[in-house]
Amino acid sequence: MREPPPTSLVFSLPPDAREAFENAVFNSTEARAGRASGGTCRRVWLDTSGEALRRAELSLSLRMEGRLRWLRPRRWPDERISGWREIPCQDAVAGCDALPPAFLIRAGEAFEARDLAPTFDSALAWRERSFRQGNKTISARIEHGDVGAGTRRLPLCHVVLQARTGGLDDLFSFARSLRARSRLRPDFTGSALKGFLIADGVWGRSGIKWPIRIDARMNAGEACEEILWGGLRQLSLELAAFGQGADSDAIHQTRVALRRMRASLALFQPFLRDLEFERLRAELRSLFTALGGARDLDVMLERLASGAPGAPTFESVSLADIERRRDAAHRAARDELASTRCDDLLFDLAQFARAGAWRRCRDADQARLRGLAVGDFAARRTQRRRDDLSDLVERFDDLDSDGLHDLRKRTKTLRYFSEFLEPLATREKARGRFQQGVRALSELQETLGKVHDIDALETFVEAGEQLNVPAAATAERRARLVRKGRRQAKKAAKAKPFLKRD
Repeated sequence: MREPPPTSLVFSLPPDAREAFENAVFNSTEARAGRASGGTCRRVWLDTSGEALRRAELSLSLRMEGRLRWLRPRRWPDERISGWREIPCQDAVAGCDALPPAFLIRAGEAFEARDLAPTFDSALAWRERSFRQGNKTISARIEHGDVGAGTRRLPLCHVVLQARTGGLDDLFSFARSLRARSRLRPDFTGSALKGFLIADGVWGRSGIKWPIRIDARMNAGEACEEILWGGLRQLSLELAAFGQGADSDAIHQTRVALRRMRASLALFQPFLRDLEFERLRAELRSLFTALGGARDLDVMLERLASGAPGAPTFESVSLADIERRRDAAHRAARDELASTRCDDLLFDLAQFARAGAWRRCRDADQARLRGLAVGDFAARRTQRRRDDLSDLVERFDDLDSDGLHDLRKRTKTLRYFSEFLEPLATREKARGRFQQGVRALSELQETLGKVHDIDALETFVEAGEQLNVPAAATAERRARLVRKGRRQAKKAAKAKPFLKRD
């Protein structure tokens, strides 16, 4: 059984801003409740050589403070589960004797305590103080140190806020007041996930997928929160990769994460829609568009360098000129994603997911939809999207460039809906239908994307760019892709749904 949404928030803080933050917050006499405490903590994450725990989506860590030891059983990477408590112990093997039966059952017969070995570790110094927020108490904890495996280390500086009394509204109100004084960026990854990815050698890479964790026992509101929070975690991973270097793949994957975030809002729109919902959608669209110029130049350079039949060639503009413009667009994109505007959007999305007005809306229709079983709600929403897609496919031959682009966007949205809801396809027949449907949508999306690239390049030339685009070869290639897209669109429209209404 999952615990209710945690009443805590994690923020990353630039290491060079830690001292100023402590002076402004921890050393201030404003609204303090009790004395500050502090210390050091080391955690070592353990698994067998065959990764029995990781494969069972479990994690086990030994927390050490001074001479004290606790064994922490969690869901991977570090999620609390109701009834799974920390176990005081002398060492990890001894602590395994007191692990919850449910943990051992999920770990399976492959799990042997004597086979446990360190996977990665974290070493943190921390300081904590409680503050009054009205008549509620919020604790603020600042942690700094590093996490990693062997010599591969990542510096950390986190601020963790937790509601000791009160709820999420009080927590977000206090967090907002802190963010007005310090540069705190919401962090949805945490030290455990960072450590696992460092141990795998993939931290800072783009395209790492975060699994969606929903099941048929959830209602639509619970699944909505899980999918929104998972989208924020996915976006955090892409922003971390982008921070390592604004290459073409990092920009593409960040745009995908933004698009998927918008799709997750669209999936649950019937009971989410309010003024805040519309504002957040507009902000996501604006940020997505801000990265579009860099992505378009990346695609154009790929075509220029391909040398394929029909590829454009230069007239008075040089490859170096376009590369310089591309690099400038990358820098602008990096500045945008590192801006306070992006930080504010992440915070507002987190507040909307965890404590938005939609969670307590008294409108009868919205409350009814929110309480539907997620499978029933999702079947209705995906069927409506399938019907919209089928209507466009029937008019495929009449679609101009804008119409084909609209079909591509609708194809993407339906594909994202399906991927969000994949965990509900538990039976073999449903799994087969899911795989066939997503494959058909992916193939159509790829083909229409190539058509859009050709159309975008022609628009680029019409805007005055000095490129020579072979008209006959380009038209022939576009026509061939459109014919292929027509076949794929019919196949996608005929794919059977993997979810059925009760």
